[in-house]
Amino acid sequence: MTLDLDRAVLLPIDMQRGFDEPGWPRRWNENADANVANIFQAFGRDAAGDLYVLFGGNLTKADADRTNLYLFTSADNGKTWTHAQVNPDGLGANVLPAVAGGQAKGEAVLGWFGSASKDPNDTKAQWKYYSAVTYDGGKTFSETTVTPDVIHYGDICT
Repeated sequence: MTLDLDRAVLLPIDMQRGFDEPGWPRRWNENADANVANIFQAFGRDAAGDLYVLFGGNLTKADADRTNLYLFTSADNGKTWTHAQVNPDGLGANVLPAVAGGQAKGEAVLGWFGSASKDPNDTKAQWKYYSAVTYDGGKTFSETTVTPDVIHYGDICT
């Protein structure tokens, strides 16, 4: 059988949801509620060629009620990846990321909108702009609040 890519359709289905129905066994994937599907991601490459992908979402069921910011890095052209949470725990919603690779291996600068609200769709959220730099490929970050005053009130639809 040959797959005709011009006529193929990708249909995402959450099979784990079916396991919540009576008569099905318990979910085996404890992190099935994780979400990395926000529509805004950012990517960059440093001067040494290391890849950086920055996005807001959550990777575990325990964080399903927040939108953390994660930096994924790869030093082998995307064959393997490591990741780290960038935002501090006090910021529950982190969206609209930006990233740029630096002039040396392991250097990157990151930016994003952050709010203490856990929901980016909160119409009462108060947003500031944050920035962080890494000089070791995302193992550690030095972060700062770029705008000490609130620069946006209300939701940010992601």
